Amino acid sequence: MKNDKEFDEYLNHLDASDQQALNAYMDSLDFENNSELDEYLDRIEEGVQGGYDMAPEATQGLGSYIELEPQIESFQDYTTTRLQPVAQETADNSEQYVAQEVPGQNAAPVNPLDVSLLDDEYEQPYVDTLRYKDDEEVISKDRQSKSTGNNKSYDKQDTGNYKGNVNDYDSVMYIDNVPKQSKAPVVLAIICILAIIGGGVFATYHFTDGFKEFAFFKKETKTEQTTEIPKTTEATTEEVTTEEPVGPYATVDYTLHEPHATDSTIVYNSNPFSLRFPKEEWPIFRDDNDEQRDATQEELYPAITLEARDGSLNSTNPVPDNLAETQTLTSRYMVLVDLSDDSIVAKRDSDVVVNPASMTKILTVLTAADLIEDLDDTFIMTDEAIRYAYDNGGSAVGFIAGEKVTVRDLIYGTIVCSGADAAVGLAQYCCGSHEAFVEKMNDKAKELGIDDTAHFTNVVGMYDENLHCTMEDMAIIIATAMQNDLLKDVLNARTYQTTPDPDILTEEQKKELGLSGSGEADGTENTEATGENETAEVANETGDGENAESSEATTEEIDPGIKLIATDGIQISNWFMRRIEDKDTGGEVLGAKTGFVNAAGFCCASYYKSNSGKEYVCVTGDTYSSWRCIYDHVGIYRSLAN
Repeated sequence: MKNDKEFDEYLNHLDASDQQALNAYMDSLDFENNSELDEYLDRIEEGVQGGYDMAPEATQGLGSYIELEPQIESFQDYTTTRLQPVAQETADNSEQYVAQEVPGQNAAPVNPLDVSLLDDEYEQPYVDTLRYKDDEEVISKDRQSKSTGNNKSYDKQDTGNYKGNVNDYDSVMYIDNVPKQSKAPVVLAIICILAIIGGGVFATYHFTDGFKEFAFFKKETKTEQTTEIPKTTEATTEEVTTEEPVGPYATVDYTLHEPHATDSTIVYNSNPFSLRFPKEEWPIFRDDNDEQRDATQEELYPAITLEARDGSLNSTNPVPDNLAETQTLTSRYMVLVDLSDDSIVAKRDSDVVVNPASMTKILTVLTAADLIEDLDDTFIMTDEAIRYAYDNGGSAVGFIAGEKVTVRDLIYGTIVCSGADAAVGLAQYCCGSHEAFVEKMNDKAKELGIDDTAHFTNVVGMYDENLHCTMEDMAIIIATAMQNDLLKDVLNARTYQTTPDPDILTEEQKKELGLSGSGEADGTENTEATGENETAEVANETGDGENAESSEATTEEIDPGIKLIATDGIQISNWFMRRIEDKDTGGEVLGAKTGFVNAAGFCCASYYKSNSGKEYVCVTGDTYSSWRCIYDHVGIYRSLAN
């Protein structure tokens, strides 16, 4: 074979059994560290092997093979004898070829490409037959100096006799030989000896202080969620971890709730104006003249009377003269989940994908809690955060651009009064930008297992067709948030006072109000007067436009809002918590977050603990007023919670 192409053609024309045999042989060999092979190849390159002149084509073919298959483990010199087919006449006057050794003639070289494995009965592959094709000549030899086998034998000392089985495959004669004896017992014995020695060394080292300093023998103190670190080839004395460090306010080791309906789940009929139906299927109302008219509030939100369950407050202490506030449901979407087993007690289109409005902010603070290190750290409110709230008509704490606020202010401001300015500021503090933080929110949704139906595009809950979730998704979010000690306090807060920032005033204004300058407060010279004046100028732009930098400024000229921020901070309230705490629900609402946008109506997610000790989450969406939203939660807890 002159080149690789001829070798490929040779392989392609082999029948399946020969190709399989050749492949098996190739897999069992390796060229590395074989002195006999090196000597054999050197002699081939010289073109002479035992007095036999090799054609250049033969050496080129072998060289090509060596390049293609560099990993042959062993190779024996099979050129010590030569057998030739000799024609003999048979009884029917036909010729039959038998292999006979030609005395005194040097053996022809055997090309490794023509080696075939004809026997697969042994655990370790071996070369069973060697064949060399030269026109019609077939040369074959036993690979052992003396071997015996079934119905076959060969004695090298008797050069004139050969007894064995001769098989004819496609006019090529094969002579089966006995395989080399397996080395498996020897290898197994060596492995056992090494194992015994290694075990002894390990036992000696272990029962002394040898492993005392190794981290993987130390007692584990981490939680079950700690990732086990695989041992490396180099022993180290330091414990390695693949998990990112967890912040002090992160939600860890939480129970992942999975609300599910049961045979006892109460399913309320869909509101006719629910997104469950296409808009063209919504009811049409007509007046007495058969002309189309707008639907009334009662028609848009038909009331459902909640039947009291056994063990509920309404089953033992109903208030029949005030059903509207104690036993009625108007929200188009609702779910009540018993957290003891995650069973859905009652639902109304709770699997419909809707806009969650400002209930989104529960996921905002849940995501932020994983990223916060210090609640007392400060953040300078940006113009972007302020404008996002006012440009989109969202509720706001009332921060001003340039004001220095604490991270605690941002967390409480996001939930207690649903401040859009606080939510965007919190996102910028945690991730540098609103957009980067939203990515973290969606990662959190995936962690909670709700990413199939939940997706968020902003931290506030402003309407966006790509911002959505189901009532059941929001139930999972608030149930997870209430497992965080910080967020439990935030969601339960009735009021909160933000941290005052006197630095929004000029030095003259501070003196007028009897406030010390920032330089006096920390015992250093005031080297930031210019920056402070610029901040005050920005602040005054949001007020009455007066120049607060004027040396003639008086307390009367300071904007009342800025004065309040500088001296007292801003007081904010969670009106849902303050209103529902006076209602008899048969238990206590421990946390809640409301929301409203035109596309979602008034909605709310709340966490409730009944007098019996059972805990529930209730999420409602789309009713016609904030008070009606509160009454829906009162009626649900009184009628359906035990």
